[in-house]
Amino acid sequence: MSDFLVPNVVSSGINEVREALESQRKSFTSEFFEADPCTDNLETLLQEKDIQADLVCCLQHLQLGFETKDKARRLLSKVSFLLKPGG
Repeated sequence: MSDFLVPNVVSSGINEVREALESQRKSFTSEFFEADPCTDNLETLLQEKDIQADLVCCLQHLQLGFETKDKARRLLSKVSFLLKPGG
């Protein structure tokens, strides 16, 4: 895995995962950022960084993105934008 993206609504959640990953040997890069994948425009947030990932991990409030079919489609579209082909 070359890139691992972790959007999270709460910065404390980001810090917990960052600390856990940094304590392990890993052969991939990781990028943490505070964002709500259900409502924030992830494309705009990450456009400057030109990042695509093999894996995107959304940690909190993910169930809110599936309250309706439209919300689920938007969430999946936003997250899939971040993935490399085959990611």
